Amino acid sequence: MKLATRLMAVLAGCLGTLATARADPIDLAGAWTLDVKGSMRPRALVVARHGDELAVRYGFLEPGAKLGNVAASVDPSGALTIRTSADSVVVLAPVDAATLRGTFTPRDGRPSRVTALRSTAEAHAAVLGSGPPSAVAELGRVATARAEAEARPDAPAPSDVHFIWMGGNDCPPCMAWRANELPKLRTLPEFQRIRYSYVTKTIPSAVPPRFFLPPEVQPLKEVLDVAGAGTPGSPQAAVIVNGQVYDYFWGVRSAEEIESMLRSIRTGSKYPFVRCLKMAAESRKCGVTA
Repeated sequence: MKLATRLMAVLAGCLGTLATARADPIDLAGAWTLDVKGSMRPRALVVARHGDELAVRYGFLEPGAKLGNVAASVDPSGALTIRTSADSVVVLAPVDAATLRGTFTPRDGRPSRVTALRSTAEAHAAVLGSGPPSAVAELGRVATARAEAEARPDAPAPSDVHFIWMGGNDCPPCMAWRANELPKLRTLPEFQRIRYSYVTKTIPSAVPPRFFLPPEVQPLKEVLDVAGAGTPGSPQAAVIVNGQVYDYFWGVRSAEEIESMLRSIRTGSKYPFVRCLKMAAESRKCGVTA
């Protein structure tokens, strides 16, 4: 009986070791862009590993801002905890290789949800207005190369994905999107892989005449007319893949939602919305879904 008990204990230990070995931890090294729910100011996070030590820099992702060193640790589950210079605590747990989620707790406030999406040091530098150290830039290149390697073989080339946004200054939601969501989008790797065009249009109009379209959008005038079906209102947007409408929608979508749309196109994962191929004539509802 004692021998059997010992054998069971050894077997349980072996199984536990195997289970641990199979759980591949997420590599946190690289650049991340953080979105704190309820805040309009994105944050930048850069993680470097030197042996068993972490070097973490953090700060607001906006022109002229500087990233500062912060205290950080990783628990056995792979969750990252950092304490900012303002004594806020950020806890981020891996969801996948490109996404972290958790909480942001200010010194004297309640926790808010926070999402971190993998970015590049070059993208951060483009917003901050200063070049990153070479070691951090290399981490950004490694992260980008990893994301490219994960793309499915038949994914459309970046030049074949075109995001077209249509709106104007007579539309308050359009102005808010351009002020708050577009700067976030410009820092995200998926958005940097594609073409983006902004089309100025008034609220009562449908897709503007060809003459008023940017040169790169003019060849798509007929495709947009069919998909828009004369729909008035702003904003309107189209995702074009290989010259054809992949999704057409009316209204505002957040930077995170658009990033997930573009990622699903590249990786072949489930699209986060019902895809609309054609609006119902002169309405704000979809008439033909994919």
